[in-house]
Amino acid sequence: MIYVKRDADGQIVAVSQKPLDGFSESDDQSMTEVNLFFESSAGGAFKASDLEFIRALDDVIDLLIAKNLILFTELPAAVQEKYAQRTKMRARRRDSLHLLEDEEIL
Repeated sequence: MIYVKRDADGQIVAVSQKPLDGFSESDDQSMTEVNLFFESSAGGAFKASDLEFIRALDDVIDLLIAKNLILFTELPAAVQEKYAQRTKMRARRRDSLHLLEDEEIL
């Protein structure tokens, strides 16, 4: 069970796994608020770190494949699918940023 402590405005300010003074038992509806509470505190930093780490991991996979240390087909099927999706998304994004034609580049 999750217990929450709220401020005067009804916003969650603390979460506990034990029933402490000033904490009330959360219900299903307040679980969304609990998730937002975690995302806005340490969760936001973890999410940003995860995104940076994923990009670094993409680069490591690219390097390993380029140096023929691993074959793309050796990756598990789920990883192949996710990696291929990310590669396509990055290529589309990179291609969409070309503001000048090749002939116009000085």
